[in-house]
Amino acid sequence: MEVRTTVRNFVNEMTAHHISSDTRIRVIIDEPQIRREPVSSEIFSIPSITRTEQRQRLNCLPHDYDPHTSDELIAVIEASHTNTDILEV
Repeated sequence: MEVRTTVRNFVNEMTAHHISSDTRIRVIIDEPQIRREPVSSEIFSIPSITRTEQRQRLNCLPHDYDPHTSDELIAVIEASHTNTDILEV
């Protein structure tokens, strides 16, 4: 079932449809009046390089396993996962 409503009318809509209080629902917030600034393509532009340049850069990567570098990368990844805990229902 799909119900399109506003925040103001949400409770009335749920009551009118006789949806029980422990029914799980999915809420999609659609605010077309919010204007988002267009993303500048300069920010995400990737320099074009040839296959030879790619190969040279890849060959410069270290071949040996470095546990310190791995630990640092894991710390960066874990720090980026803030506020992504699963909510308990």
